[in-house]
Amino acid sequence: DRSPSRGLGDVYKRQGFLSSKALAAIFRHTALNVHPCAYDAYGMTVVEAAAFGVPTLLQGGGAIGASALLGESGCLQADVMAGTPNDSANAAANEILCLLRQPDRLARVGATARARALEWNEKAFGAKMLEHLHALKRVTA
Repeated sequence: DRSPSRGLGDVYKRQGFLSSKALAAIFRHTALNVHPCAYDAYGMTVVEAAAFGVPTLLQGGGAIGASALLGESGCLQADVMAGTPNDSANAAANEILCLLRQPDRLARVGATARARALEWNEKAFGAKMLEHLHALKRVTA
């Protein structure tokens, strides 16, 4: 579904599953992924965007699991959920517009996000899981 975006280009809204090819096609034309919720156990869209070099704007002070993987320099954060819903919407819109006017910053954060997302593979996951198990063993011993 394409929606007008007040001169910012196309805005895509889609519900349901996207194939990897369809996802790649969308992210090739995406400057910024916005993940506005304050809490999300993982945040799959954050990692998907990162894998394509697209930075994500997260709610500052929130808890999005993927932000731990990407680190502070692998995503953008702003406190846009203060005040009334209308205040929050205005703050979010202003922050998004401000970021879209900083293509060098978006490219830098996107490159960091991509590198971190792509280095996380089965071997890295296994090593981190083993690290946690060893720590748990020390605590319970």
